[in-house]
Amino acid sequence: MTAEPDGNPFDGGVTWDRRGEHWVGVFHPGYLSLFREHIATLRGIIRRRLDQHAAGEPEREPDPRVAAILRLRGGDGLSELEILFPVVNRLAEVEVEVPGSGGVVELRGWEDRYRWGSAALDVCIAITEWVQRWTCGEEVDGVRCPDPAALVLWSRQCEWLNEHIVVPLRPPVAPRSADPLNARSGALLALIASNAPLIAFDVGRGAGRTRCRGSCYSPVSLAQFS
Repeated sequence: MTAEPDGNPFDGGVTWDRRGEHWVGVFHPGYLSLFREHIATLRGIIRRRLDQHAAGEPEREPDPRVAAILRLRGGDGLSELEILFPVVNRLAEVEVEVPGSGGVVELRGWEDRYRWGSAALDVCIAITEWVQRWTCGEEVDGVRCPDPAALVLWSRQCEWLNEHIVVPLRPPVAPRSADPLNARSGALLALIASNAPLIAFDVGRGAGRTRCRGSCYSPVSLAQFS
């Protein structure tokens, strides 16, 4: 069994012990509980959008966090529902799999790693959009950013998810014929998870543009994988 050398759970890190396809993650229990809360929150936001569709009255513009997921996971002519149903189902599965106590997670194959990595990735996308909107003085769920410390807190949580879950669990970028996750899914997760530098967000407003500085994991263009 091999272990990642730099994941001390007491410092907020994660140790991934690997024996072939069987991976065991050791988390600080508090961080794992926080991950579950993020999963549950995002699942609720997406369910709200799906309920609007079920009622036949979807709002013209989805929640900005949902819109960000649609932008980054869109392509191949997929409809909004075709994108959101797999996302919300993965989130529900991972939420159930997060242990109620302790900090040990067992992932028994690439399907488990892909599901957990994808769920953490979607949370990163949503938090990135949340921080971007707050940085620009906009409301999210009817609430404006309370103070600069909140931006730092959310940004750090996003960076933690990316560093300790998304990046370690990402599949290797392989030729289309060799990628077991199918080429587009594997490349999607690998690209967004690839230690992209922090960026300043450019947000369009009306005829002009407002430059907003953010400090969290940055979404990357997926055009080359469409």
